[in-house]
Amino acid sequence: MSTKNELNANTTEIVEISSLKDLIRIGKSSFDDPLDKHYVLTSDIDLSKCDENVLPIAVNLTGTFDGNGHTISNYTGKNFLFKYIGETGVLKNLTVHNFNILGIYPIGDINGYGIFAYENYGGKIEKCGVFESKIKSSMKVDDLMTIGTIARLNSGIISQCVVDSVTI
Repeated sequence: MSTKNELNANTTEIVEISSLKDLIRIGKSSFDDPLDKHYVLTSDIDLSKCDENVLPIAVNLTGTFDGNGHTISNYTGKNFLFKYIGETGVLKNLTVHNFNILGIYPIGDINGYGIFAYENYGGKIEKCGVFESKIKSSMKVDDLMTIGTIARLNSGIISQCVVDSVTI
């Protein structure tokens, strides 16, 4: 577990996530507000029995979400983990496995897809992995549709991430 000295400078409170219920709670309690604390996953989370609307966790990650070496797995739906990762946002040490993004299409300002984030606005995505997953669009991927396995658009830092056995 991280110490306070290792936390994002804008975060002071550590929130542990040990269950699907915890994950849903942090997402629903602050869906329209930024996630600005230090969130730490303390166990693997299986989304196989969830409605697709369990994601995104939140619209804007401005704190730290530390997967702590754990996996979020077995999601089928049209959503990403976070819509935006803000300038102070950090997503790290997280693996997703068996994510099946099916039938994506443009809705309002959403015209593409990334599993971890729709857009990384200057934040950091580090030491994350996507394994045995699928992204399938219901429309032709062209200049209007952008798909990235990690993030649809990136103006931040993506480092030491792994993508393996992903079909687009």
